[in-house]
Amino acid sequence: MKIKIILISLFIIFISINIVSANDLNTTTDLKETGDNDIITTITGNDLVKYYKNDSQFEVNVYGENESKLENGFVDFTINGNTYKRIVSNGTAKLNVNLNPGVYQITSKNCYDNTTIKNKITVLSTISSSDLTKYYRNESQFYTTILDNQGNPKANANIKININGVFYKRTTDENGTAKLNINLNPGTYILTVEREDSDLKVSNTVKVLSTLYCYDLTKYYRNASYATAKVLDDCGNPLKNTNITFNINGVFYTRKSNDEGIVNLNINLAPGDYVMTAIHPNTQQKSSMIKVLPKLTLTNTYLCYSSSNTFDVKLVDNNGNADKGKTISFNINGYILKATTDSNGIAKCPLSILKKGTYTITATYDENIISHTFPVGPGSVSVIKNIGNPNAKKIAYVVGLHPLEYQTHDTLVKLLPTIPGFNYCYDIYVVKVTENVGHYGDGAGDNSPGRQNGQNLAYKYVYPQIINGGYKLAIDVHSNVGAYPYKTFVFSPVTGGLGEQYGRTVARSCSNVVYYQLGHTTSGPYLTIPLNNHGVPAFYFEEYSFASQAQKDAHMLQLIYGVDGLKL
Repeated sequence: MKIKIILISLFIIFISINIVSANDLNTTTDLKETGDNDIITTITGNDLVKYYKNDSQFEVNVYGENESKLENGFVDFTINGNTYKRIVSNGTAKLNVNLNPGVYQITSKNCYDNTTIKNKITVLSTISSSDLTKYYRNESQFYTTILDNQGNPKANANIKININGVFYKRTTDENGTAKLNINLNPGTYILTVEREDSDLKVSNTVKVLSTLYCYDLTKYYRNASYATAKVLDDCGNPLKNTNITFNINGVFYTRKSNDEGIVNLNINLAPGDYVMTAIHPNTQQKSSMIKVLPKLTLTNTYLCYSSSNTFDVKLVDNNGNADKGKTISFNINGYILKATTDSNGIAKCPLSILKKGTYTITATYDENIISHTFPVGPGSVSVIKNIGNPNAKKIAYVVGLHPLEYQTHDTLVKLLPTIPGFNYCYDIYVVKVTENVGHYGDGAGDNSPGRQNGQNLAYKYVYPQIINGGYKLAIDVHSNVGAYPYKTFVFSPVTGGLGEQYGRTVARSCSNVVYYQLGHTTSGPYLTIPLNNHGVPAFYFEEYSFASQAQKDAHMLQLIYGVDGLKL
């Protein structure tokens, strides 16, 4: 029986020890030994809601035993990443709160026994405003209310409003409210309200929505496509049966919107690029791009034509597809020729009747007309453009100055466009002599008519293009019959400049191409010498005329990669 009474007594003592009061969630109680006595300390605090920079302070109470108020202790307040130590006076520690509007967590630590509590501090703004979304120039405006430090509306308060880099001054009315009309173009803006009697600033987003939508258009000449705009009222609903003005190419047109707010404008302009501006009755304007594509285009633009060339045009239908079996009329200085388009929409006008000179040709199909003025010479000059990296520095290759060297010329034209991953952008100028070409073994000298024709064509049509075309280097491609100590080589006719430097660098990168300096060239005065002398480095590439095609290919590839590896 005595043992049973002892067990019951121990159980009651155990239960008593483990009962903890939970009257206040923000109260922490700790048992601390000081000498022979156990002293209980308690720290309590309440959440705080205050207006920006008013006199309200955050307070905690620190108690000893029997709720006695402690004196001369310390409390550490940690808020917003900073810790502040405050003395306990008459059981209370206080902290001034001068933070910007927002919600903060504060931790209070009783330095007597290191017990802590956490509370929330809410700082309310004395500038009350909201984001604004409105349609262009409707009645919605921006409003802000200024409060005193107790949250009451403050009349006659001076504020500044900054939007889109412009400052506006306003004074609040008897309700503490100020207004700013928003007449900005559609877009998203940051608006900042600043009190002049304090350092408080508050920012809002103002979004102005468009009441006018205008769409880009690409169409073929006189097909059924039309330009379109959509108009809305000041609430964002379709604006019905309303006249809308279009300005295109300096001419104004008025069209009425349908029940969906859609407005259409037929486009019958000549091929070209235009800016169309639609004008809403509320004064909003919106521009779009109109591109009218030609149905009839020139497909083989030459710098110079020869009488053996054809003048080629392409005809497409309203959807841009090749238009087969149509008759194109060509007028060459009053002489009329006709040609029919093939399955690719191409019609070819022969130039065999033309002698050397300058001509204007006009090709016509229904209302589709193109004109082109061009020279006819003893050969043609054409350009193969934008091989490689179109955004990189430009390098020019030139082939065909000496017509009998065509195998080497053809090798470059065959290989260069097929190689991917170039560092530079390449153009190939192709000279094709058609008069007095000659043939190997005919005994023609350096000044033979065929060679001279090619040199003249290069000087008249290629040289100006390279000088004025922003090129960083030019390579003139030739071949030889093996009369030199080296058969495959590069050189610059102007020594001591970048042309020679680049040529030597290329030769060092090639296993079968050397640098060999010739003392005289017949074509130099027509291309490479004036290029070097006027700011465009240039050098020759010479291949052996009777090398096998496999050797020509291998040597040409070495040249191509050597040039692309230069540091221009």
